[in-house]
Amino acid sequence: MWFDAGGSNYETSLDVVRRQLALANYVPTAINGLLDDYGNPSFNEADTLLNIAAHVMVAQRSSQNKIVSLFERLRQSNGWEIVKVEKLPKVTSDRKWKDAQQDLKERRILGILEARELDDSEYIELAADRDRGAKLSTGIMSLI
Repeated sequence: MWFDAGGSNYETSLDVVRRQLALANYVPTAINGLLDDYGNPSFNEADTLLNIAAHVMVAQRSSQNKIVSLFERLRQSNGWEIVKVEKLPKVTSDRKWKDAQQDLKERRILGILEARELDDSEYIELAADRDRGAKLSTGIMSLI
């Protein structure tokens, strides 16, 4: 099983979570129906249902913040052997690949700039072929 060591940083302050839940109208019975000085709905901080929801959310977020260490402890208690694997070094981009892509762009632009001009009848004929679904080369397509 692979587990990324990246962690989470969820807010776990009970007061902050309680306010977030109240302002999100998570527990409608906690809202007083009045606005505070900042225009936010005021709420009853002693609302039982709001406090239960806030405590559950704090516990949930706390466990998510420590998911890696909790998972390791669980597996070790069940007899699993944890093997930590170091992250691979970040692969640097291949300069040759970028140079080749740039070269292709430049060739396409040069091909368009150096293309011969079409007279009206040639243009109409090629455009009609294209509209019928005929396969035209990239060089010809750039002329249309």
